Amino acid sequence: MSIHQAPPTEWVPVTDEIVSFLHVKYCLWIDDLTEIRERMDALRDAHRVGWKPPAELQERLDDLNERDELYAAKHMDVARAFLNAADADIAATEPQRSAQKETLIGALVQLKHAWENGWPTADTWTAEERSELMWLIYCNPELKSLFNTSAQNVVYFCQKYQRLYQRYREAERAQLGLGVKPKLKPTLGMKRFGKGIRK
Repeated sequence: MSIHQAPPTEWVPVTDEIVSFLHVKYCLWIDDLTEIRERMDALRDAHRVGWKPPAELQERLDDLNERDELYAAKHMDVARAFLNAADADIAATEPQRSAQKETLIGALVQLKHAWENGWPTADTWTAEERSELMWLIYCNPELKSLFNTSAQNVVYFCQKYQRLYQRYREAERAQLGLGVKPKLKPTLGMKRFGKGIRK
C-alpha cells in the first residue's frame, strides 16, 4: 500500500485460525530452510576434501546459498533438485577423487625420501617453502587437513623437484665423460602433475 493511499476502512480480524495457519507456514519454512543449510554444510565438507562441482551446478549452488530464505519460502522443489544434483555428482566423482588423493599421498612419500637424501642442500629454498614442505611430509602425510591447499602444494613441490631433476640431467649430459656429477641424483620415477600454486 502506498503511503499516499488512505488506510482501509475495514480490517480483517486476526482469528485463531489465521494465527494457526501462519504458525504452520512459519514452521514449514523453518524446516525447509534448515534442510537447505544442513545440506549446504555437507557440500562444503565435501568441497574441503577435494570435490569440485561443474561450473553450471556451482552457479546454481551459489545462488541457493545467497537466497536460501527465498528458496525455502517459494522454490523448495528447485532447491532440492540442486542439492540432489550435487549429491549425485559427489557420489559419481568419489572414485576419481580417491585415486587422485592416493596419487598425491604417493608423491609425498617420494618428496620425503628426496628431502631426507640431499634435496635441502641440492636446491634453493625460501623459508616459506621449507615450512610448507615440512608440514606436509611430517604433519599431514595422509592429506587429512586442508586438502585443497595441501594438494596444490604437493603439485608445486613435485614441479620444483622435477626442475631440479631436469637441471641434473642437463648437467650430467654436459659433463658426460668427465666423471663429474651433481651431489644429488634425484630418485627416478617421480610423476609429473598439473599446475602448482606458484608461477
